[in-house]
Amino acid sequence: MIEMPNDARIWLEKIRLSSVPKIRDCSSYLGLVTENFLTDPICLLQIGAAVCLGKPLFFIVKKGTKLPVKMIDIADGIVEFSDETGGVVGAQEKIKEMIKQKGLL
Repeated sequence: MIEMPNDARIWLEKIRLSSVPKIRDCSSYLGLVTENFLTDPICLLQIGAAVCLGKPLFFIVKKGTKLPVKMIDIADGIVEFSDETGGVVGAQEKIKEMIKQKGLL
């Protein structure tokens, strides 16, 4: 077992108890990706949980955000958003269509 401070262990357990059941109960994982998302430990743990649970991964990505190559490789769908492309709402419609095409909605 990895040695870690008790407060870190408690924090990780809270994340596990709050995120994993929700991810387990959904048909796919949808992340709204910004530069902050890519460094947020909770978001990164949620992606890891979704991968381990075998969930299809869909990402709505803010224009200009550089995704890691591995994230692109494992994604089932990626849509970029900006004000010019209808913002998040426009991207949601595109992702919704991708999810429908995969029979997940």
